[in-house]
Amino acid sequence: MSRPPEAAPALIYEDNDVIYLDGEVFDPDADGSAKVYRALLTQTGTDAPEPTELENNVGALVWTREGTGQYRGTLTGAFPTLKTFIPLGGIIQYLSPPSEDDVWLVADRANANSVTVFTTSGAGPADGYLNRFCFEVSVYP
Repeated sequence: MSRPPEAAPALIYEDNDVIYLDGEVFDPDADGSAKVYRALLTQTGTDAPEPTELENNVGALVWTREGTGQYRGTLTGAFPTLKTFIPLGGIIQYLSPPSEDDVWLVADRANANSVTVFTTSGAGPADGYLNRFCFEVSVYP
């Protein structure tokens, strides 16, 4: 059997809603770019954060409140090691000199299944500081 020339057209077919390209399952979304989740998070009282999703091709994150100032977004297997990027959290209010009124927000990858957001004031972990907080995570192939 001879090998087809390099410029041979690809064989594409569909079977039961699965697309195959040259015998391999083809994912039209797998273009090498990152999947992105962008949301504005708002949290009050002892409630879990409520996301206003701006962009989401990662999947349906479930947000929970784990404790005072501790929140988790969960989606099984969505955040692989060394492939997940969360821009650095930051200070939303800082007084000089530092005081108990300072507020810090930090976002991080917790594990392959979840991301976390922490809010703390100068007095320690605190609820109620997520008011349309811009949260973003990018997951690379």
